[in-house]
Amino acid sequence: MTGHGFVPPKTDPLFADHRRAAEEGLRIASEAACSGRYGLVILDEGCYAVARDLISEEFVLRLLNEAAPGVTIVLTGRGATQRLIAAADTVSEIRCVKHGFDAGRTAQRGVEY
Repeated sequence: MTGHGFVPPKTDPLFADHRRAAEEGLRIASEAACSGRYGLVILDEGCYAVARDLISEEFVLRLLNEAAPGVTIVLTGRGATQRLIAAADTVSEIRCVKHGFDAGRTAQRGVEY
């Protein structure tokens, strides 16, 4: 886990820390996906990270193409781009009914990041 919790606006000085953490997570996931040691690699909140400009859409698309044969890559999160949707085999949309963030709960390690 490399995240720092809920992502601040791009204008917040802490945004750069979140971007670095997300890029490190993507680097780790890329190594795992290309190693051939794993059958499943999950980029939790990967779509959201692309949509929020934390990680490069181009890098994710390249990862999808360069993963070892037989590796399934799952990206979760809101805001999947049209290019990610086009590259995917399966796309699902899940609707949030209730979330602790709306009541002021801070991000919990192991749950939101």
